[in-house]
Amino acid sequence: MAGQISLAQGAFAATGAFTVFQLVDRYDLSVIAGALLGGVVAAIVDIIREGVEHMRDEEQREDDELNRGMAAYMHRVPSYMGGPR
Repeated sequence: MAGQISLAQGAFAATGAFTVFQLVDRYDLSVIAGALLGGVVAAIVDIIREGVEHMRDEEQREDDELNRGMAAYMHRVPSYMGGPR
């Protein structure tokens, strides 16, 4: 979609950059090796995020199916009692 800002891409870039910085600063790892490991860490974070999002979608789908099933059993309130007109 044009014109929308994706915060997820920035979050993954920040995760990778933070990992690179920590590896280079604390463990004296080369920047190239740190960049490769930072990419791996960012990919793992993305996989975890996708899994959580998938679980939320499944729960929402189950809730929608339950609500559609319950709609057949719900009684409408007459309009004089404040129900839909």
